[in-house]
Amino acid sequence: MVALVKSSLPKPPEARSPEETLAHEEFYRICEPIIRAGIRRVYQTPNGEADSDDLAQDVWAALMCALPEWKFDAAAGTLHGWVSSIASHEAWKRARGYAKHHERTLELETVEELLPADIGGLSEIERMERQEEARVVLCKLEERLPPLSDRIFKMRCCDGKSVRQIAAELGRSVYCVKKRLRRARSVLGEILRQSGLRRTH
Repeated sequence: MVALVKSSLPKPPEARSPEETLAHEEFYRICEPIIRAGIRRVYQTPNGEADSDDLAQDVWAALMCALPEWKFDAAAGTLHGWVSSIASHEAWKRARGYAKHHERTLELETVEELLPADIGGLSEIERMERQEEARVVLCKLEERLPPLSDRIFKMRCCDGKSVRQIAAELGRSVYCVKKRLRRARSVLGEILRQSGLRRTH
């Protein structure tokens, strides 16, 4: 199937043989749900289905550009894994654009606090993806928290300030800061669960 799709890529649709047309239909049937799942796993589209459709088209364009060079290698992974990785990559690019207004640099320890996981042994790409994942989570958290709570959370988790430092800078009691941090972490947990990003501590 993949060989037929690859060989027919330079042809216009009307010039394809019946076998090639069927191969394209089957390729679409297999890849489309993989692409949609890859998008949903990484990026919660702010404009709903229309944005998701637009991003899926970007993924298909990237997929078709990369397909001629792709060769099946059982040791390197399946077609499913390859398509999923392209979908994830394109979704990360879109997520970075959506979250770029957050100028804070998240340290790996902060990412670990947001998305608990074993960060030892991660590749550089995986580390970057984890940081972008955390940025997207912070965008969602900002939307759901009162401004003061959001500021307190970022001062604690992004700037690394102590509870007492935050209380002194904002002119609030330590109790107030701790209470708002607890609430922020509770909302964060809800976001992680809803996004399917909650990992094992």
